[in-house]
Amino acid sequence: MTKALQIHVKGIKQVQKMMAQLPAALNEEMTRQGDTFMRSTQKSAKLRAPRWTGKLAQSIRFFKIKNQMRIVVESPYGIFQEFGFRPHYVQLGRSTRSGFAVADWAASQGVRDWKGSIFVSKYKPFIMPALEINIAKLPMMLSTGAKKAINKARR
Repeated sequence: MTKALQIHVKGIKQVQKMMAQLPAALNEEMTRQGDTFMRSTQKSAKLRAPRWTGKLAQSIRFFKIKNQMRIVVESPYGIFQEFGFRPHYVQLGRSTRSGFAVADWAASQGVRDWKGSIFVSKYKPFIMPALEINIAKLPMMLSTGAKKAINKARR
């Protein structure tokens, strides 16, 4: 005796449509979330950057090139503030490359009686702390983006 079993699946066309739209929706949302992450990191780095003239903070830029997003510090002394340097003496008459001399900076710090040079030993990282703060938010941002993409693909 042969028994027949019939199964009717409803909604298979909607599932196929969703699966076809999901990759594009995911790509769009992940790009949007990545952009938000990088802009937030850039803003945080600008707020953390040492300020005397403000040129270092102004030089922090965000670029999108093809499938890459980059934060670039265009200031020549940004790398030394971020990663440090060997303590050393700097001549007070030396240019800071921002239209001022080291003596101007020293005067703004309350140092007036120095002659000839000043000893420099402190630096202040600004990119890595900004990344550390924002990287903690990244999993939640990506999860939210994935949920939005799935909802978008369902429509």
